[in-house]
Amino acid sequence: QWVWFNRDALAAETAWRPAMERFCATLHCTLPLRVDTEQLAIITRDVRQHPTADDALLINASFENRAEFVQPYPVFEVSFTDSDGEPVAIRRFLPAEYLADADQATDGLPVDIEVEVVLEVMDPGDQAVSFQFGFL
Repeated sequence: QWVWFNRDALAAETAWRPAMERFCATLHCTLPLRVDTEQLAIITRDVRQHPTADDALLINASFENRAEFVQPYPVFEVSFTDSDGEPVAIRRFLPAEYLADADQATDGLPVDIEVEVVLEVMDPGDQAVSFQFGFL
């Protein structure tokens, strides 16, 4: 019973995942997708003034899943910092906010498929001198 009620947590552990897959194959249960945000890679990135909206930025980026397994679409984080490296603005986007078809999020992020992201954000101002992208 303990394994049944803790199957999601156990499946998240790399060492336990194969055993949990066999367990659920026998008992016809489902496991959440594996997660390894370290295996997500930014391919392209660009931040520029929005061409039609004042005080806004247009963000174009692409990323891919380099893991050997399908994993959930991540929360996509954009952060802006000042010249001292201090955060000026941070925005996190859920998959439904950056995917053209929000329904594709339920299937998970396939391996080696490039995902294009186009986002519009408020301009954080002149203090923001650099930007970073991350995954949560």
